[in-house]
Amino acid sequence: GHDKVPVLISELLAVELWTQNVLKRVIGDVPNAGTLTAYMIAYHESVVVNLLTIVLESKESLQLHGSLNAADGDAVDDQPIMELVDYVQRNLERCVKMKLERSDSAKDIATGNYDRILNSASGMNLVEQLRDIEYQLTIGCLSLCRHICNHLPDLPVSIQTRVLSTHDWPLELIEVLRHLSPVNGGRVTPMVPFKVEAQAWLALYHLMIDPTTSKAYSWNESKVRRFLQFREWMEKGDKIKTLLGQIPVLEQVVRALEWLRINEAAMSGQSEKRPTIEEVPEFRQRLKDGVKKGWKNLAKQHLETVLLNTKVATALTQSLTSLYSGNTTMEVMTGSEAPICGSCGSEAAQKCSRCKQEWYCSRTCQVKAWKRGHKEICDVVAQYANS
Repeated sequence: GHDKVPVLISELLAVELWTQNVLKRVIGDVPNAGTLTAYMIAYHESVVVNLLTIVLESKESLQLHGSLNAADGDAVDDQPIMELVDYVQRNLERCVKMKLERSDSAKDIATGNYDRILNSASGMNLVEQLRDIEYQLTIGCLSLCRHICNHLPDLPVSIQTRVLSTHDWPLELIEVLRHLSPVNGGRVTPMVPFKVEAQAWLALYHLMIDPTTSKAYSWNESKVRRFLQFREWMEKGDKIKTLLGQIPVLEQVVRALEWLRINEAAMSGQSEKRPTIEEVPEFRQRLKDGVKKGWKNLAKQHLETVLLNTKVATALTQSLTSLYSGNTTMEVMTGSEAPICGSCGSEAAQKCSRCKQEWYCSRTCQVKAWKRGHKEICDVVAQYANS
C-alpha cells in the first residue's frame, strides 16, 4: 500500500479544497435530498486521514515518499510528505481556534448506519455534520503529527525545515495542548479524551527530546518566554503529576523545560537558524490554479450537476457508502486482508503482546520498532486504544 500514499495525499488535498471553496459556498442551497451526498464527499477527507495514520505509522512509509535515502538508492520526491505537513499544519491552526466537541447527530454515520439516514425524510443538518468532520480531522491530524515528529530525523532537511522553522511545530503544539486542556478557575479542564491529547504530547516529546530535532531547532527570546509560560501552565491543577502517571516518558519533557528555565539567558541570545533556500510544496497550489473560471462558478456548476441531480447524487452516495462498509477500504489500500507490519510494511502474523495493536512480520522488525520508539508509547497505546 506504500505506493498509494501520494494518491491518498492528492485526494486529501482535492477534497479539502472542494469543501472549503465549493461546498461552503452552496451549503445553504443544498436540498434535503442532496445533503447526504455533500456530507459523504466531505467525509471522504476524514477517511483518507485515518488511512494515512495507519499507513504512515512506519518509518519506511514516510521515507519512501519523503526521503532521499530510498532502498534502491534513487532520489525520491519529497513533495507528498511536504504537502501532508502543510495539511497537518492547517488543521493544528484550526484546532486552536475551534470548539472541540462532537455532534450527537453524527453517530449514525460514524457507526455505518447509512440506511436510516438515506430513508430519513427530514434530511441532515449539514452545517452540524461539517463541524463533526472538522472534529474528526483534528483528531486524525494529531496522530499524523505524532508519526511525522517521531520519524522526522530520518526525513530530508527540506521537511525538517518545514516542521521546525516554517511552521514551528514545537510552538504550535504547546498552543494546541493548552487549547485541549484550558485552565478555568485555576483548574485544568480537558476538552477531549486523553488518548487524543496524548498524541500531541508524544509529538512534542519527539521534537524536544530527539537529539537531531532538538539540535536543529532555533531558539530566541520570544520562544523561550512562551515555553516557560507553558511550563507554568503545566504546574497548574496537578497536570504534571497526572501526565507522568499516564505517559512516564514525559518526565524528559519536564526536565527539558526545567533546563530551559535555568539556561534562559543563554538560550534567548541564540541566533536563529534560517535556511538560505527553502523548498515549497506545489501540488495544492496547482489544483487551485487549475480552477480557471473561479470557485464561485465551479460551486454553481457542482450544485446544478451533482447536488441537485437526484440520479447522480444517489449513485455517488451509494458508491461512497459501499466503499466505507466493512474492510473494503483497507483491502483497497493493502491489496490483502492480512495485517501490515508496523516496521517494514510487509504482511504480518505477530502482534505486540502488550498493546495488542501493533503487528510485525518478524522478531527482527519488532525489536527495531521497540528501539525506535514503540517501547516508550506501548503502555499508552495499551491503556487508551480501546477506551
